[in-house]
Amino acid sequence: MMAPALLAQQDGMSQGAERRFDPAWNPAIGVALDAFGMMVGGGDGNNEANDSITLRSMELSLSSRIDPLAWAYTSIEFGRHEGAYEVELAEAAIWADQLPHSFSLRTGRYLADFGKWNTVHMHDRPHPFAQGVRQEFIGGSLAMDGVELHHWLGIGDLPVRWSVGVGANFAGHGHSLLAAESDEDLSLGHAHGANFATTSAGDFGLPGFAWTGRVSAQHDVGDNGYFQWGASAFLTAAGLSQEHDAGATTELFELGQNTLAIDLTWHRLAATDSSSDTIGTEFFWNQRDAVDETFDRVERLQAVGLWGFYLHEFNAHIGAGVEGAWWEHADKDDGGHWLSGAEAGRQVAIFAAWKPTEVQRLRLILAMNQPDPAAAADSILAVQWSATIGSHSHSLDW
Repeated sequence: MMAPALLAQQDGMSQGAERRFDPAWNPAIGVALDAFGMMVGGGDGNNEANDSITLRSMELSLSSRIDPLAWAYTSIEFGRHEGAYEVELAEAAIWADQLPHSFSLRTGRYLADFGKWNTVHMHDRPHPFAQGVRQEFIGGSLAMDGVELHHWLGIGDLPVRWSVGVGANFAGHGHSLLAAESDEDLSLGHAHGANFATTSAGDFGLPGFAWTGRVSAQHDVGDNGYFQWGASAFLTAAGLSQEHDAGATTELFELGQNTLAIDLTWHRLAATDSSSDTIGTEFFWNQRDAVDETFDRVERLQAVGLWGFYLHEFNAHIGAGVEGAWWEHADKDDGGHWLSGAEAGRQVAIFAAWKPTEVQRLRLILAMNQPDPAAAADSILAVQWSATIGSHSHSLDW
């Protein structure tokens, strides 16, 4: 007779092998492709979006439950940067979603719960471009290495969700096509989005951490509609730094930034057919420290911006819409004037979309991009082709 210890060892090997090769233990896998063909003309050449056909990004996503208490997901992106494709870890997080009293906890690398659309990857958004206002203030989508606490609750019949997060590292994330959306716009002397990234050079400790917060609620409108509102905050006391030459030495300045955002979304689904309407807007207020090289000091600047879109879907396959953005430059010299174009950037686009299935979409886009009023606006004609293979979803949708 075989010894009990050996039997137990063989049983463990058998169970391990069964789990290792059982397809039921495999994660959900998906690939999302986002391709663009663009023609740009009429501007002063202050853009990185030359006439081209390019794959803006390829996203490989995996997700699976770990056990009854938590699940995990990862998103690896292959994006074009300076003429070559680079690999970037967009998200890799564990989400404990079965905590008591409707609490949940997310930790790892993730797109932060800041605004309604930050957690939605660019190829899945109902508008074609990343907004210049978001790029100007937070460098694109806000990515963090940290931890977020979430809570879902009901106030009467009203569903409410809130979250708070803290991150030791943060940066703007995205694969942009327009000049104001690129990591750098050196032809204009602006690199606002490029400056938005935490740094270890200063070793600032806890003041270098970043904090986020969001509250959102969704109201039913009629039988087939809703109105959603949200308020978000990003705060860091000294998470950004900037080096400046001071004669024979290099001086390092600790810089803070606070950004507040309010988002509003209205959606209506027709009861008699499959048509729908969606209107969304976000307003940003940005306060940041900046280095005054003339007086060798840190000063505090303020800027605002907003963007919005309207999408009408005639049925499940055909839709059309418009989007627009306006923002003050984060380092503007004067106070600026709303919608005057002084020290401000602007974007406008109209688009038509065709979805032969729910996993494939073609968009025809006509756009105007003017990141600086001192330069002539770029006219853009573009075609976007997005497709998804396998499983694909996002961790948050409101």
